Amino acid sequence: MPPKPKEFDSAYVIGIGRFLDGPTQGNPRPVFLFSAELFHELLHTYIRPFPPPNSKLMEKYKNEPILVQTHLHLMAVMKQVYLKLGRSEQLKEIIARDGAAPNPAYRRAWQIVNDIEGHQAFVAELRR
Repeated sequence: MPPKPKEFDSAYVIGIGRFLDGPTQGNPRPVFLFSAELFHELLHTYIRPFPPPNSKLMEKYKNEPILVQTHLHLMAVMKQVYLKLGRSEQLKEIIARDGAAPNPAYRRAWQIVNDIEGHQAFVAELRR
């Protein structure tokens, strides 16, 4: 196998195998989770600069792990979009999937966005 090019970054590769019948022996994950993962990764490119300038919320959460910090505004935008599209059931599944991830940072970020601040506060900061 040839070596990977130096510019290759596996963090930006989304494996599709878990969403297909063959590789999962007929038990694929729902396709909407693939689009959610893709949407999530694309949002990272749009929520720039990080941290948002003059963010009072980022100041408030400055002691959270960086993985939590980098996902607060992102998850708020995701929630705003899914609710606007009437996809609240899919959003619940995304939050549950993230909450079950081995790294607790995603669960913590959703906790802040859903239960502590509310997603509108983060979206409003981005609009400023």
